[in-house]
Amino acid sequence: MYDYFTHAENNEDLLNQVYEVMRDSGIKEFADFTDLIAKQFPDLLYFVFSKSYFFKIYLDSKRYIEIKQKDDEDNHGK
Repeated sequence: MYDYFTHAENNEDLLNQVYEVMRDSGIKEFADFTDLIAKQFPDLLYFVFSKSYFFKIYLDSKRYIEIKQKDDEDNHGK
């Protein structure tokens, strides 16, 4: 019997698809991201939950980079 969820957890194309949604959405909070997935891509919600560590770390990193860039700009303007 084909197990969709086991296959989905290891599917690189699915990971790429969800990553692109995350990258292109501009969202920086995991809760907002999961809400977006639940609303627009409900079939991907289980996959996002199964890879939540990766997605959360990615969003944390995006937020940190943005804060660091803003701080750098502020410090160069002084």
